Amino acid sequence: MDTTLTYLSTSVTFTGDVSWQDEYAYQPVEAELSYSITGRPVVEAVRKTGRPMTLVTNIWLTHEQLSQLMALSRVPAARMTLDYRGEQHTVLFMPKVVPVEAVPAYGYSDDPEADYFDVTLRFLKVE
Repeated sequence: MDTTLTYLSTSVTFTGDVSWQDEYAYQPVEAELSYSITGRPVVEAVRKTGRPMTLVTNIWLTHEQLSQLMALSRVPAARMTLDYRGEQHTVLFMPKVVPVEAVPAYGYSDDPEADYFDVTLRFLKVE
């Protein structure tokens, strides 16, 4: 199945197995615990906005695809559309972390443009 990341007129599409690593490791409500002056626990629920969306490719991406993803990751707070498994998500690259992590599929190539990469993409789902 295709996964496509789109920002304005730029799209990066990759075909194959991509997994949402932290899909079921999300807590939509965060509780804060404090104690009153009498020592009783006070629990306040705070709704968190944003949801982490870490995608791990189980396919190799080309140097060109990686370069496009790296360029998109350098656009500050860009809201992008991610088509993942037929569902549309509004995302931005996760701030304060490495948003695109790439490891060469094999360590040597005479032509860097011919390299392939295993890639981890870190997004923040905002809608």
